Amino acid sequence: MTRNMKPLSFKKEINSNKGVSLVRFCTEWNGSCRIMAETLKELESYYSSFIRFYTIDVDKEPQMAREFGIHEIPALLIFKNGVVIDRITGSVAKNILIEKMNALLPHKNKSDYHLYL
Repeated sequence: MTRNMKPLSFKKEINSNKGVSLVRFCTEWNGSCRIMAETLKELESYYSSFIRFYTIDVDKEPQMAREFGIHEIPALLIFKNGVVIDRITGSVAKNILIEKMNALLPHKNKSDYHLYL
């Protein structure tokens, strides 16, 4: 389940997670954000046991957008062990997201869990 985050809980969650987190920076009114939300909702149903999904509304939390250098939306930040390891800006094709997420899966039994294009 995607979690909507506030600054204090976000930092605590991300820093305490010893795995992978995907954070979507968006707004409710932006068409590209809505499209990405649907795509990520679908992917979350598959990857949720490996990747934690979060959403930050930049209209409600502008200081968080500034802190992470978000200048365009939608924007995705991928964290591993509390550190940003990848940044995706703008609408991205589903197959690109699948490739990136497959690369983040644990190496052990990786082929058992791949979502194929």
